[in-house]
Amino acid sequence: MYERLLPRLLEAQAAMSRLDGRARGVVEPRLLMGPFWRREARLSSLIEDTVTTPEKLAVAEAGGQLVDADTREVVNYLRAFAHGRRSQLPICSRLIREMHERLLEGVRGGTDKPGFFRTEQNYIGRESMGVAQARFVPPPPGEVLDRCMHEFESFCNRADGSIPDLIAIPLAHYQFECVHPFRDGNGRLGRLLIVLSLHRAGVISEPWIYVSGFLEEHKAHYQDLLLRVSTHGDWQAWLEFMLRCFAESAADASNRVERMLRLRDELRAGVTKARSSALMLRLIDRLFEYPAVTVRQACELLGITHTAVRRHLAKLVDMGVLELVENTGKEQYWIARRILEVSEGQA
Repeated sequence: MYERLLPRLLEAQAAMSRLDGRARGVVEPRLLMGPFWRREARLSSLIEDTVTTPEKLAVAEAGGQLVDADTREVVNYLRAFAHGRRSQLPICSRLIREMHERLLEGVRGGTDKPGFFRTEQNYIGRESMGVAQARFVPPPPGEVLDRCMHEFESFCNRADGSIPDLIAIPLAHYQFECVHPFRDGNGRLGRLLIVLSLHRAGVISEPWIYVSGFLEEHKAHYQDLLLRVSTHGDWQAWLEFMLRCFAESAADASNRVERMLRLRDELRAGVTKARSSALMLRLIDRLFEYPAVTVRQACELLGITHTAVRRHLAKLVDMGVLELVENTGKEQYWIARRILEVSEGQA
């Protein structure tokens, strides 16, 4: 089967290598990872019909209090991903449960025992039609589910190198979605594990790829192909689709890297031309990592007084870098809309 996939596999590997090579050349890789993680979180949640805007998400990350339920879910996705990236655990049931707990904390599904495998049968389909008419029925809870997760864990941590990583990761994703180990959050967690696995396997040196943009664009086909593996054993179509996903996602991320770096150079040049303090350059870079900021946060970053910070923020507003966000509670938030637009492909 791998021979028939070889052209797609080589294309995906080449695209990943180009992205990694370009992104690794950036002096401050974190300036890219923030926008990319944020985009992945938002688009993965969109597949589950959870909708927020880049602006809302930026303000929420900066501590905004007036956050709607959908935006909180996307923030939780970022928290779950950050936990997985920091953890020293391999991809295993314990790590997956810890990430799931963070994914559903205080949001929809938060009453369904986040961090614990389900204890009752679930299914994919219309609730009104019941399990008998379901589109897909995962394994039952208890011993069978536990055995399936043990097999998933063993596959993820195999050491024989017999399967190329860009083939093994889609195989594992299908397996996880097929087991559906939790009451809620399986889709988002499964897609989160794709990016984490690419990083853990060394396919990319940092997780600066987002696959959910492609999967959201082809949502129906993505879901149909997952089901078709179960009903027809059509691994070929599934793996071709995912290799195309990797290739196109990496190419899009590479283009986005270039646009982000051009914008960073432009903004830094504007600050330098205006003979502003070197502190302004530090603030510009911080906005690429977190595109919304408060006076308090800027004071902590720059080590200067509130009055001085407000002068710096006012200069960036005059330059068109920042704008004040209204109706966000007691604290004021400034947002770098151009950075959001470029990271989202709108400019």
